[in-house]
Amino acid sequence: MTEDALHNDVIDALGDQRLKAVAGLLGTDTKEAASVVRAAATALKVPAAEVAAADEQPLVGQVTFGGFGEGTGGGTTADGLARAIGPVARALANRTGRPETEVAAALRVIAPVLVTVLGRRSARR
Repeated sequence: MTEDALHNDVIDALGDQRLKAVAGLLGTDTKEAASVVRAAATALKVPAAEVAAADEQPLVGQVTFGGFGEGTGGGTTADGLARAIGPVARALANRTGRPETEVAAALRVIAPVLVTVLGRRSARR
């Protein structure tokens, strides 16, 4: 799987409406939001793949706008992805010049979509 194919799949899975929502969270346009989505997909790929591979049912209905994996308990792979969001948000905020809180909010929208995309890819194998 190439990075470009992954990026395109995540952007397609987000759809126009959620990409616009990410742009709104970042205070930017959809072109810049797509750039952040690409960077986020690359940065979160490993922990998201672990969540997708674990096929954890507690994620259903618990991936919220306010916090990824809230209520899933301690020690799950979803918790690992949730912990990865902070450092990735800081790195992307530094790279893009966007406030970290805005980037973290966008990542909470992007992360579950990335998990879904990776899960679908894994299921096709």
